[in-house]
Amino acid sequence: FSNVGKEVGMNISKQREDVLRITGTMRQAEDMAGSIEEKIKQAIKHFEAENKKLELMLIIFPFKAGFLYDKIKQLGDMKYNITTQCCLKTVLYKGDSLNKQVVGNICLKINAKLGGINHILAPK
Repeated sequence: FSNVGKEVGMNISKQREDVLRITGTMRQAEDMAGSIEEKIKQAIKHFEAENKKLELMLIIFPFKAGFLYDKIKQLGDMKYNITTQCCLKTVLYKGDSLNKQVVGNICLKINAKLGGINHILAPK
């Protein structure tokens, strides 16, 4: 993401301490909707302990999961005021390699959500 983001004008940190990877199983999510909120709280606490603000949560689903998507958006947007971007793993990859065009489009979408400017009209 950071390499493709750089190509579209975004500065995405490659520092390990700026990225937190939290995994969970679909079974956990189905069995306990509260586990989603616990994972979000875990991420917030992690960055607060580092005196950093959690700016974005990128969620990659192995398959379509409407109920999870709705819950993540509701918690991120309404309760915790954290920008969220959800995507499907099958869309991110073309065969065994990362689909750079899709990642570029996602980066532009993230940039807009975070208040960045993707395009500027040329003056007359």
